[in-house]
Amino acid sequence: MLARYWHLTNTTRLISLALQKWMGSVLCFVGTWGTIRAAYWFSSAPTVIGVCMFVLPLMLIPALTAPYARVTYTASLVQGYIFPTEDRTNMFQYLALHPITMTVYGHQISYSSLGTVIGGILVAFASKIVMEQLSF
Repeated sequence: MLARYWHLTNTTRLISLALQKWMGSVLCFVGTWGTIRAAYWFSSAPTVIGVCMFVLPLMLIPALTAPYARVTYTASLVQGYIFPTEDRTNMFQYLALHPITMTVYGHQISYSSLGTVIGGILVAFASKIVMEQLSF
């Protein structure tokens, strides 16, 4: 029984390692694109098309990382569905020390981390609007 959960943990770890390079390159691309757009706005006023060009790639981040968060969330429920008996104590200890999660560069991707990213994007937009209003 313990081998099954060890296999799940190892499989998610290996998938995480394979996908984190892809996810890292997508995040770097979106970050570079957003930085270029923000730097462009320092010299000219933002337009509707420019804002869309900035927002649409940023909306890819939650869309692409939501499956990571779903796997982590579902895997966190595994322990609750195992009937506790004396012979399964080792399995509970193993799952407590090595939870079944998908990570990107060692960081768990969860729904709360997605909310933090979206909140940071909204704060950046709000601060840009406030700074423009204060400069007039």
